[in-house]
Amino acid sequence: MKNIELYNKAVGILVDAYFNDTLEHGNQCGCAVGNLVAGNMGVQLVRSHYGHVMSMDRNTYNGDWYDVKYIYDVKYISINKTKAIAQIKNTGYSINEILAIERAFEGVEICLDKDLWMFNGLMAVIDVLDKIHENTDLPTTEQTKSRFIKQTA
Repeated sequence: MKNIELYNKAVGILVDAYFNDTLEHGNQCGCAVGNLVAGNMGVQLVRSHYGHVMSMDRNTYNGDWYDVKYIYDVKYISINKTKAIAQIKNTGYSINEILAIERAFEGVEICLDKDLWMFNGLMAVIDVLDKIHENTDLPTTEQTKSRFIKQTA
């Protein structure tokens, strides 16, 4: 496997996000990439009193990485483009890899069961991380995915 330390760090951040309920589809702070960026910046994410995931310090991190989705659009000019690129570089992944992770998480079928929707998104992200890190070891993939299974009482 290529760069197993980065793989394990990313998975650890996503496991924490899943169990701490800081994952939220369609939220640049709370999606899988938002959690990866925040985790690598040392920024704590929480749920607001409105129920949305947000940064404890909106001045430090406000999901700026999201601006990079438009970086290849020649017409797009963003004041935060430099900030967005720096946030992505903090993750250890390239812009294209981050966009692949984003597409995987947000691209799963919408499910009325929010927990299942998050879980399915994370399983898709693990598949992308396996490709990025050239993981061909099925037991490693299965073990990684099993970290996201919540125990019932």
